[in-house]
Formats: sequence, C-alpha cells, structure tokens
Amino acid sequence: MRSELPLAPKWHHELVSYPFSDLFVQAELKHLQTHKEMQSWTEIDQSDLTVQGKQVIQCMWVYTYKFDKHGCFQRCKA
Repeated sequence: MRSELPLAPKWHHELVSYPFSDLFVQAELKHLQTHKEMQSWTEIDQSDLTVQGKQVIQCMWVYTYKFDKHGCFQRCKA
C-alpha cells in the first residue's frame, strides 16, 4: 500500500542505501533501453569536442512508485 512505502529517492546517489534500489535501477535500465530502441536519445560527454557549440540537454532521474486503482504497489519507475 502507498502509505507503507518510504518516500521515493530524489537523487541517484541515494539508491546506494535505499530499500528498493534494485527495482529503481531496473527501472532506469528499462527506460534507457526504450530510448535506445526508439533511437530518441544519445548519451554524450560534454567535454567531447564534437559537441562544442551545440545544445546539450541536461537531465536527471526522477523516481516514483506506480500503483493500481486500489492503491496497491505495482512497480518502481524512473
């Protein structure tokens, strides 16, 4: 149930000591795999000279829980 879960982590580094860290890491991998399949996102190093002068979008992970219509926990999402 929703009330029994700890607050979702705010930062990736919090996953080290988080009770559901494995589920959130799996959610991250699933999300990245989806982008890879759709070819909609590419990770780059900002120090790469080929991206100098181009727009680089910053991003961060947002973690949340997903529940069914009865309020029961279904999965973790990143």
